[in-house]
Amino acid sequence: MEAAERKANSVVKQVDHPLFNLQLRSDGIVQMNTDNEAYFTLQEAKEYLRDLETLTEGVPRLVLKVPGEHAMIDSEARSFMATPEALKFSIAEAVIVKNMAQRIIGNFYIKFDKPDKPVRLFDNIEDAEFWLSNFR
Repeated sequence: MEAAERKANSVVKQVDHPLFNLQLRSDGIVQMNTDNEAYFTLQEAKEYLRDLETLTEGVPRLVLKVPGEHAMIDSEARSFMATPEALKFSIAEAVIVKNMAQRIIGNFYIKFDKPDKPVRLFDNIEDAEFWLSNFR
């Protein structure tokens, strides 16, 4: 994806939550941004799903997750996020990892929780956006 195209993307619609915000971008990608110290339990995972449904109006979308520097998720929430219920509004998900702990948890999620939608970890947004574009 060209840099000019990336910059041309604007936020069409946004849902705010105390730990995160969801943005429907003009390129059709839903971007999730979390606070630096966000900690997701099952409750926050279910709130994320509710807000994702609201934002997408129930239409599955490509999802780009951009966690904060020290954001974490507990095992119950992580397992829930791999279920068909939690992935019903996602076509594919790209997750940016910012530290070794996030990479370990992300790899555990992919290898052991086995989400039934494509999920991949990335070090930067540009590579993640390019990978997501393959699912359009």
